[in-house]
Amino acid sequence: TELALLQQEYAYDQKAGNSANLVVYLTITLTRTFMINIDFSNYPEKPTISFPDEVSRLIGNPYDSLESLKNWNSKNPPHIIDIFHELEKKLFTLKDIEAQLRKISQEFQIDSDSRSLTMIKVHLLTYGFDEYVIDVDLEPYPNPPKINISSELKDMIDITIEEFNCIQTWMNNQSEPIEVIRELSWLVDKYSRINFELELLKINYQNISYDSTADTLRLDMKGKMKTEDITFEFKIQLPRDYPMSIPKITVINEFELETHEKIREDLHHSFEDFFDEWTPYNYLVDLFNLISKKIFEVSVIACVICHDIECPTCSLKIAGEGDT
Repeated sequence: TELALLQQEYAYDQKAGNSANLVVYLTITLTRTFMINIDFSNYPEKPTISFPDEVSRLIGNPYDSLESLKNWNSKNPPHIIDIFHELEKKLFTLKDIEAQLRKISQEFQIDSDSRSLTMIKVHLLTYGFDEYVIDVDLEPYPNPPKINISSELKDMIDITIEEFNCIQTWMNNQSEPIEVIRELSWLVDKYSRINFELELLKINYQNISYDSTADTLRLDMKGKMKTEDITFEFKIQLPRDYPMSIPKITVINEFELETHEKIREDLHHSFEDFFDEWTPYNYLVDLFNLISKKIFEVSVIACVICHDIECPTCSLKIAGEGDT
C-alpha cells in the first residue's frame, strides 16, 4: 500500500530488488532533482532515510525539521508519502530562491558556490573600477539574506548591514534580496566617489576634513581682502543620494565677509551657476577651483583710480613683478 501511494506521484528505483528500499527522485525545479534513499522495510517503524547534503543545508537535520519524522508514532504512523509531501513543501522555497538568484544575476556579476544552492559571490564594480566581492546567502529567504563583507568595505560605508534602510523596512514575501545588494552597491559607489573627490581636493587644498557619519566636508581656503588676510571656511553637506542630488555649501564665517559685499555676492553666484548645471559627473574640486579663482580676483591689488588689475600701458599686473 505504501509503495502504491508513492508510485502515484514520484519516480523511483528499487535497490537490490527490495520493494521497500528505494531511491526516490524529488524534482523541485527544472534544474533541481534530489535523490532520496529510503528504506521502510520495517514499517510501521520509523523508516531509515539518507538525505543529500544539499537538503540538510537547506532545511537542517530532516529528522528534526520534518514533523512526520520527528513525531513518528509506530502505533499510528503517517504514510511514507507524507514524509515526501512535507519535504517537498519545505524544499519548494528553493524555487523562489532560484527566481531571486536570477534577478541578482541580471544586474550583477555573480559566482555560484559549489558548497550550497543558496550561496553566491557578488562582484561590485565601483567608482574608479575597484572591485569588491561579497558573500551572499539566500537561505533565510523570505527573510533578509545573510551578507558577509570585508573589513575594508565595513570601514568604507561606516554602517552595518542591519542598519540598511531596506533591512529596516523589510517585509517578508514582498521585499527581495536584490534590494539589499543594490543599497550596498550604492553605498560603496557613494563613498568610493567621495574618497576619490577628497584625493582630488587634497592635491590643491590642505585643510580638509570629512565626517562620514554626518556626510559633511569642511575646507579652508586662504585669501586677501585688500590688505587683510582672511581664511574662507566652507561646509559642504552631502545629500544621502550624492552625487545624484546637489550638495549644499555654506560659508561658515560669512559674518566676517559682511564688509566685503562683492566677494560674498560672487561666491554665491558661483554656487548658483555651478549647481544650476549639476550632474552626477560634476566634482567638488571644480567648484572650489572656481571659488579659488573668484577669491584670487578680489585678492589681487587693483589700481585705486581705474580699479583694473593690469596696467593699461604695459599690461603687467599692478601687483606683479616690475611694478611701475
